[in-house]
Amino acid sequence: MAYNRNRRGPDPAGAFLVLEGVVAVIGFECTLVLPPTTVWPGHLALPDDLVADLGLGDTLLSAGARTTPWTPSPRDIEVATALVTAQLLRVGPLEQRLARLAALCDVHAQGTETSAHLLGTTRESLSKFLNQRRHAAD
Repeated sequence: MAYNRNRRGPDPAGAFLVLEGVVAVIGFECTLVLPPTTVWPGHLALPDDLVADLGLGDTLLSAGARTTPWTPSPRDIEVATALVTAQLLRVGPLEQRLARLAALCDVHAQGTETSAHLLGTTRESLSKFLNQRRHAAD
């Protein structure tokens, strides 16, 4: 593999449209992946809890990636919020992911396997985590 320099992308505070390639929006705890046609509305347009969990720092462009400044519509902000939420359900500490999922749906009204798939883990790992939490509360 050849050594290639990183290509910095647009400031994550500003809004942009991904025209080609993939943009990595880098945070302290995770990195978001923005495919082509995704509008990044700028972190100030996102809900405060998402921004706090992301701790945004920078963006990097994949090879051949292109972006353009954009004025996001209300729908663009809704879609970006959904994309960020979906990605945050699958990264980070399991406790945080489970809390985020519980804010979206009743995790006790569905099978552990369903919750595990939504959280990007296995049923066994989630069951073990829930059991440890129950025993710690006793």
